[in-house]
Amino acid sequence: MISLRRLSIPRKIVAISMIITASTLLIASSALVTYDFIAARNALTESTTTLARIVADNTTAAVSFNDQAAAMETLSALRAEPSIVAACIYTPPGLFAQYLRNSDFAPCQPYPSTEADSEHLLISTAIELKEKQIGTVQLRTTLQPVYAHLRLEIATVAGILLLLALFALGLSSRLQKLVSQPILNLSRTANAISQHKDYSIRATKQTEDELGTLVESFNEMLVKIQERDTELKERTVALANANEELQRANKMKDEFLATLSHELRTPLTAIFGWVNVLKSGNVEPDKSKKAIDVIDRNLKAQLQIVDDLLNVSRIVTGQLRIRPEWVDCGATVRAAVESIQPAATAKGINVITEIPKTSLLVFADPERLQQILWNLLTNAIKFTGRGGEVRIACDHVANDVRIIVSDTGDGIEAEFIPFLFERFTQADSSKTRKHGGLGLGLAIVRHIVESHGGTVAAKSQGKGRGATFIVQLPTPVTAFRAVTERGTTAASLKGLKVMVVEDELDTREMLAESLEQLGAHVLLAGSGPEALRVLTGQRPDVLVSDIGMPEMDGYELLKKIRSDPSKPSDLPAIALTAFASDDDKRNSFNAGYQAHLVKPVTVNELVSAIAFVAGKSKTA
Repeated sequence: MISLRRLSIPRKIVAISMIITASTLLIASSALVTYDFIAARNALTESTTTLARIVADNTTAAVSFNDQAAAMETLSALRAEPSIVAACIYTPPGLFAQYLRNSDFAPCQPYPSTEADSEHLLISTAIELKEKQIGTVQLRTTLQPVYAHLRLEIATVAGILLLLALFALGLSSRLQKLVSQPILNLSRTANAISQHKDYSIRATKQTEDELGTLVESFNEMLVKIQERDTELKERTVALANANEELQRANKMKDEFLATLSHELRTPLTAIFGWVNVLKSGNVEPDKSKKAIDVIDRNLKAQLQIVDDLLNVSRIVTGQLRIRPEWVDCGATVRAAVESIQPAATAKGINVITEIPKTSLLVFADPERLQQILWNLLTNAIKFTGRGGEVRIACDHVANDVRIIVSDTGDGIEAEFIPFLFERFTQADSSKTRKHGGLGLGLAIVRHIVESHGGTVAAKSQGKGRGATFIVQLPTPVTAFRAVTERGTTAASLKGLKVMVVEDELDTREMLAESLEQLGAHVLLAGSGPEALRVLTGQRPDVLVSDIGMPEMDGYELLKKIRSDPSKPSDLPAIALTAFASDDDKRNSFNAGYQAHLVKPVTVNELVSAIAFVAGKSKTA
């Protein structure tokens, strides 16, 4: 095997082919010769056995009458079979008659023999008369014809094997090129590339098998190496494209600054002009009133622009604070509609409100909720023509409060809807646009809504077919209860037993005094373990607990209350804490608190929350 490994690829292929071919032919030939020899020996045995039975049948009378001459005559007939070299008839006393082909062959033994040599077959058959053995016939057959045939067959097979070996050698010498030539070409190509450092050289693909795949992979590798320069050029182009993107962003910035300048200068022009008119002193009373109205309206427009910019700045820096509390959604909608009613009346737009008769509570920042509604309503009025219609409705879907603002105005093209809530984007940003604005209002709406854990979406059937905005705000409780259905108002907690858990003594005493003045019976605890001891003998209606406390925080306290069979596991709970992030709110709700109030909190906010969760518990 060591010498085989050292051979070249063509010789190695030929050697392996020859070894496999010779081994296969040798095994097959040996099996054939062996089979023929065994078959010839078996055929000779069968024919000799048949002759022995014939001789036994024909010599039965001669043996029974002790007629040796007749027996000899019968045995002499065997001279017609050249393979029979001796025939012997035995009776119980011994040899009765024999036949020898010639004197070169050994005579019959006095008694029947049981052993034969390697050159002969010995076949014995009984002579029977009336089913009684009266003698035995033994025929001795030579195997020389079989051996002669075997030798001839071996010589023939050897000649055939030699011819086949020569044929296989010639065939493998030619066919090995199918395997070795592609490999040798690949080797020569690799050597040429290594010597000349020319990566444009390619190997020639000669087959469609794995060797062809190898050549393709090799050429692909060369292509990749050659493409390095191209990649550098592409990177240069990519840098140029990035530069274009930066220029485009810079252009958007310039357009925004130009729009901002226009939106600021337009009201300033009106203000500045009317101020000069008023300063002249020659103004009629009705003109003075008009001047004041114009100045007031344009100052409010400038104030709105500044507020939008500040809100966007707070959003970008993460400083827009959300302070949710229980708010009557219907009342907030009415207030928003009242604030935009003058603008709607001026354009002859009919504003329709659809609000449930019973109040609908939502846990939201009232100022930010008002900002959401004002932005959506003013947007609807701005893009709705004279005599159009704006509709606002609120209801609840599952555990969410839903607010829908729709109009019959300009509508929104489908391709612009995905960008509608992006900052500084407007459907029409040209200098000939009909409507002003910075493109910030809807972006602010989306951020405020998402800060409350809600969603906002826009729908429109196309240009000139109006638009619909849908806001959904979640609530931290599993059902909505109208204020009129709860039986408890924010102004009175009479009959309610409230447990306050607060580690700060001043805050604890202030809360107790405030709640007791509104009729509540207050249980106080300065820590989580103390609260558990108090709950052993008392069952409050509502738990108000701080979150950050020594020994045991508010999360662990509520977990122990919920898991202890001796404690009220369904006790309504409110988290009153200085932790104000969105994660803190989610942690409170996940821990089982129905409300999350952020310190400092007003008494009205606290009382409203207590009344709500208590009412919800009693009606559940």
